[in-house]
Amino acid sequence: MLTYQLPKNVCNQLDCLNRRFLWGGSENKRALHLVSWEDLCVPKRMGGLGLRRMELDNNVLMQKTAWRFSL
Repeated sequence: MLTYQLPKNVCNQLDCLNRRFLWGGSENKRALHLVSWEDLCVPKRMGGLGLRRMELDNNVLMQKTAWRFSL
């Protein structure tokens, strides 16, 4: 379980890899995306794909770890 804060730059790079995988892009090739990344990260019950942003996910896992150690 994650017990330390990932740097924001690392979180952004991981999100970038996820976006490239989803949209099939590369560093040299730019493509037109019909839906924004923020819309894709919306929960499924609210109409999104339920993808998670790494920075938010990192914070959630750290809080979960802190909760387990506090019990």
